[in-house]
Amino acid sequence: MSLFYYFLYALFYVSSAQAYELDKTFDSSNFLDSFDFIETHDKYTGGFANYVSKQDATSMGLARTIGDQVCLGVDNSSIFEVKPDGGRKSVRLEGHDTIDSGIIIADFEHLPANACGMWPAFWLLHDNDGPGDDWYSEIDVIESVSEFSHNEVTLYANPTECIMTPQAGMTGDVYKTNCKLHPGGCGVIAPDGTFGDSFNKKGGGVWATQIEADGIKIWYFARSDIPVDIKSDAPNPINWGQPVMNFKPGGNCDVTKSWRKMKMASFPLAHTLF
Repeated sequence: MSLFYYFLYALFYVSSAQAYELDKTFDSSNFLDSFDFIETHDKYTGGFANYVSKQDATSMGLARTIGDQVCLGVDNSSIFEVKPDGGRKSVRLEGHDTIDSGIIIADFEHLPANACGMWPAFWLLHDNDGPGDDWYSEIDVIESVSEFSHNEVTLYANPTECIMTPQAGMTGDVYKTNCKLHPGGCGVIAPDGTFGDSFNKKGGGVWATQIEADGIKIWYFARSDIPVDIKSDAPNPINWGQPVMNFKPGGNCDVTKSWRKMKMASFPLAHTLF
C-alpha cells in the first residue's frame, strides 16, 4: 500500500489586465525549501497523526525528491497503539507565499491509495494575519477519506456568514452553500475517479483553482485531458470547459475578504484511525 503524494509541480498565477501571468513555480528544485514543516501532534483535528520536522521527514524518506517529482508520504510500516499523544508519522506543510486572487495549478501523479482510516488533503489556508486578526478561511481542493473514489471540494469562511450561489454547468454535486466554518462549510462532491486508486490508475491529473472577486472555480483534468494552455504555462480558463465547482458570492459574501492571503498547505495523512 503506497501512501504518497507525487507532485509534478505547483504553480501560482496572478491576475493581470490581459491574462494570467506566472508568479511562482514549485517543483523538485525548490519545493521542500518553500514550505514550513509544521511539527506537532494532530491537535487541529483530533486525528492520529504525528507531524514531524523537515529533518526527520527527509531522513525517514517522508519528504523527498525523485527526478522532477516531489514525494510526500507517511510512515506505513510501524505499528502504533492508540494513545492521546501518539500518532502515525506524517508531514504537514504550509507555504511561505500567499495569494489573494489568481490561479493555483497543482499536478499530482499519485494520491494516497484507498485504505480504511486515510484522510489526505491539499488545501489553501488563511489562519490569522497578525495581531487582532481572527479571520480563518480555507479551500479544500483535494480531500476525501478511506475507500471513497471521489474527491470533496469545500470552502470555509469564519467568523461571518458567507452564502455562495452555485452556477449551472458544474460537474460536482452541491451539498451546501453556507460557507461559514461552523457548522461545516460549503462545497461540492466531485465525480467518481477523482480520488484514491481510481485517480491513480489514470496517471493522476491536475487540479486548478481560480479565486477572483466574482467567484471561485475549481477544475479537475485527468492526465490525458490536461489543456494545452496549462502545459505551456499560459492558462486560459475560458478553454477549460465545465469546472467541478463554480460558486459565485451571494449578497452577504465578499470573496476578496473571505478568501485572502491564502497559502498552500498539504498533508498526505491528515487523520488516521489506526
